[in-house]
Amino acid sequence: MVYYTCNGDYPALEQAVRETIAQHCGDLPIISVSQQPIAFGQNLCVGQLERSSEHALMQLRIGAELARTRFLAVCEADTLYPPQFFQFKPSCTKTYYYPRAGYIAFRGRRVYWRKMLCELMGVVARDFLLRILDVLQPKMCVCMQARHAGEDARLYITPTVAEHGVVARVDLGPVVTLKSGRGMHMQTPFFRRGPRQTRPVWGSARSIWERYPCE
Repeated sequence: MVYYTCNGDYPALEQAVRETIAQHCGDLPIISVSQQPIAFGQNLCVGQLERSSEHALMQLRIGAELARTRFLAVCEADTLYPPQFFQFKPSCTKTYYYPRAGYIAFRGRRVYWRKMLCELMGVVARDFLLRILDVLQPKMCVCMQARHAGEDARLYITPTVAEHGVVARVDLGPVVTLKSGRGMHMQTPFFRRGPRQTRPVWGSARSIWERYPCE
């Protein structure tokens, strides 16, 4: 499991998310790449950097290069992953397995909204991820310029994966992104139809912020 963070969200929230990941991932080896030292598996601290997609990809590459397993579970600092996410058995080395059931919880709201997950969280072969990063990282400067023009750099990721392999949305359980207001991407697209008050594993959206505090 490769986890990366810029340590920009609430420390208590990030710590609670890491504790949940540790509980749910069983005996999978953990590699964490952070901008501040953290006690989470094998940790490599890169030092304080600007919060950007470019540096996020750099940290993910460092984690992938440190890994020695054939497949990786890629985790982000503001996202909750159920046990099913880590129990999934991938079969193809040129497929990026994304969660099918993605949700988003905004601080102060009482519902979960459906979210199309297009970041790099998922399950993927290590060598395939490194090839994808070989393509994405040189593009990132262009992506950042596009972002200033009103585009979202994350929209470049899934098409790049599809160009070099296969994008598969599979049942990895309900994955929930927590939006506290301090994340790197303040505006996240989501589907406004069909909000849910509760989700399996996580319970109610009203109470989730009690377990993942913003302090």
